[in-house]
Amino acid sequence: MLEAFKWDRRFELGLDVVDAQHHQLVDMLNVLIEVVTDRRHAGEEQILSLLDGLQAYACEHFRDEEALMDKWGCTPAHIAAHTRQHEIFAEQIGVARNEYLAAGGSRDILEVLANFVTSWLSFHILGSDRDMAGQIVRIRAGQPADRRSVPEHEQEGGATRILVEAMGRLYELMAERNLALAATRDQLAELNASLEQRVAERTA
Repeated sequence: MLEAFKWDRRFELGLDVVDAQHHQLVDMLNVLIEVVTDRRHAGEEQILSLLDGLQAYACEHFRDEEALMDKWGCTPAHIAAHTRQHEIFAEQIGVARNEYLAAGGSRDILEVLANFVTSWLSFHILGSDRDMAGQIVRIRAGQPADRRSVPEHEQEGGATRILVEAMGRLYELMAERNLALAATRDQLAELNASLEQRVAERTA
């Protein structure tokens, strides 16, 4: 049984727009979890509306974050990696929506999605988003974006940092695998449809 996502003060970045949008995502995630655990009744139309809402959220939130990074001049390497994580999230929401429809409205797909969003959100905020916030603070103070102070390193913690980065790479690999599986499924569906049409033509 899934538990509702609980906000942690460590998720606060000190960027009002970003923090508010993260809270919005948490609210949508908790609705999804309630649907998966049958604590909230939702028909297919409502579920698709929720998934569409997640996609719309991703477009707006990621656009705002990327605009902030560009405005303040975050490092190119960070922007590239951060943007790629945004792309992965958006891709996975799209894959989950298609899989949900292809599976006839299976709640198993929604549970997988809820787990993915929960884990992705936690590690993304603690990783890339915190890096972004730190760089913006340093730039505002007239310091190089990539120069962390000793207290910052101590606050992050070496072991925690390694875990966050490893989980980020893991989710990227999982996303690539899911996209490949979805593409293979679509190809098989097209092949089956073609075979069925040939059989029907020969039978006729």
